[in-house]
Amino acid sequence: MSETPDRLSGIVLLVEDDDHHARLIKRYLDDLQSADVKVEHAATFGAARERLIDGDITLILLDLGLPDADPDYFLPVLAEDYPDVPIVVLTSHEDVRLGADIVDQGAEDYLVKSELTRALLERSLRYAMVRKANHVALQKQARDLERRNEELRGFAHTLAHEVRNPLSIISGCLQYICSPGVENLNGRTTALIEAASRSVTNLDELINELLQFSRASQSIPFEEVDLSETFQAAWESVRHRATSAGVSISHDPLPVVRGRPVQLRQVFENLLGNAIKYGGKPTLHVHVGTEHTDKGPVLSVTDDGVGIEPEYHDKLFDMFFRGPEHAKDSSISGTGIGLAFCRRVIEQHGGQIWVESIPGTNTTFHFSLPAVDDDRGTSETQDEYLLAPSA
Repeated sequence: MSETPDRLSGIVLLVEDDDHHARLIKRYLDDLQSADVKVEHAATFGAARERLIDGDITLILLDLGLPDADPDYFLPVLAEDYPDVPIVVLTSHEDVRLGADIVDQGAEDYLVKSELTRALLERSLRYAMVRKANHVALQKQARDLERRNEELRGFAHTLAHEVRNPLSIISGCLQYICSPGVENLNGRTTALIEAASRSVTNLDELINELLQFSRASQSIPFEEVDLSETFQAAWESVRHRATSAGVSISHDPLPVVRGRPVQLRQVFENLLGNAIKYGGKPTLHVHVGTEHTDKGPVLSVTDDGVGIEPEYHDKLFDMFFRGPEHAKDSSISGTGIGLAFCRRVIEQHGGQIWVESIPGTNTTFHFSLPAVDDDRGTSETQDEYLLAPSA
């Protein structure tokens, strides 16, 4: 980050329609021993814009009471048109809320004219230049980071395409070898082919989840999302697995939130899928709950399965982490990406995700989301999907 300059220098454009105030401020700046500034004066917004077009302005001292423009218009315009030039606003009103609005509209600082002193003016200009330099540097870093993220997303898609093509060929060959028309294979060969098929399936799953994770960082606008519909879509995607495992799933009335519907559906899919996959009991119930707080709704996905040991709670959301018992069990597929994806999505929604678990009793994943006022409210009934194992 930039350091406060030892010496002010450059051209200060003073935009002030009151000649008395303009002379006073110019005298303050001329008298500064630690400054080498040239002050140029513009009495109107129009004159200021004409001077700014010529360039070379280091800082703008801007009066809000100009006769030829509305301050709600010209301050944001100057901040947008000259993003590298710091702006310090001069105002006759001492109002904290007005000061906050001024900064929100693009100024680095504001000064109340009746309280203005030489020392205060110098300090404000110095800090404004540092703040603007830091802001510009952060914006550049953000643009560079977004560019690199976009390059990584493009690389991920290219890599997925290049890997999937040979995977499809390998999978097709393995299916052909095991097809009924092919002569009988001995047990050893069949076992090796089945192992190869599982490896192909696992690699394809890994590619899908890596692509899903890379898309989680994309800047997609938020919209109103009815979580009851989002949950229903997620439920449909895991219904077959739940049916096969004899898992029952229920949910509370779910709220409307601000978010990205596809990503939130994928969060539900991951959490429901994990409960089904790792529940570890012959009969399992999963419940999706809602708690309303002052900061927005907190959703929870609870299963009455075998639970998770406390020593793993902080590691669960790490990329590629799988519990030791699951990593060793080849019959339980998984990549260790799902919960890392969930954390990225929820944090990008301005929320948090965490886990609570009692080993041998239950596991609950909680996540918070931003709320939105909605006249539709939530559904009045609690839905129950009871799935019994086939007889």
